[in-house]
Amino acid sequence: MIRIFPQDCKATLIIETDREDAVIYLDNDLIGKGRIVKELDAGLYNVVVKQSNNVWDENILSRSIKLNQCNHQTLFFSFDERIYFRTEPQDAAFYSNDSLIGYTPLYLSNNFSNLQLRKTGYENKFISLDDYNKDYPLTLNYIGKIEETSFYEKDLFKILLAGIVVLGGTTAYFKLKADEKFEAYELTGDKELLNQTEKYDLISGITFTALQINFGALIYFFLDD
Repeated sequence: MIRIFPQDCKATLIIETDREDAVIYLDNDLIGKGRIVKELDAGLYNVVVKQSNNVWDENILSRSIKLNQCNHQTLFFSFDERIYFRTEPQDAAFYSNDSLIGYTPLYLSNNFSNLQLRKTGYENKFISLDDYNKDYPLTLNYIGKIEETSFYEKDLFKILLAGIVVLGGTTAYFKLKADEKFEAYELTGDKELLNQTEKYDLISGITFTALQINFGALIYFFLDD
């Protein structure tokens, strides 16, 4: 019995651009302009499209593609497609070849090359249009010094200060009440007035102790800052 093996089936790659004079390279080999249909073996290929060989600082688009046997795939390259860029943080400066384009968020046509993001306090970031994911903002790495909040700006300072004011006023109030009841006791000899004097003195002593604790904590955190 004779077994017949079919010949290997080639893959077909169609490359289209929106420029008739766009120069197309396949794995660094020039294969044509504008639109190309090429049969290839299965494998991974890198396609590079240049806007024109006659343009100084020409825009270059690139993309990798994996072809399987008997597979037909089409790549389309547009030099005028607009892309929406977001960054984290915002207001990052977009540069192309050291020329400022604008600040994020913004729309850009994809005919820019050598894109770079810059922002004071953050690491510069080079951008590849092929690697950009529209669903996620571009993130810049913070390299500046993290400024620590002073103790005066912290909530703890405000809480301690408010506590001192409240406790100080409460202590003074109950101390005055105790003095009033004691003076009345001295005049009348009423034991109930003496009991009230002791009660107000006790409250005043408790709030004064809390006042001292708050004041001590305020001094401690002030010196520790």
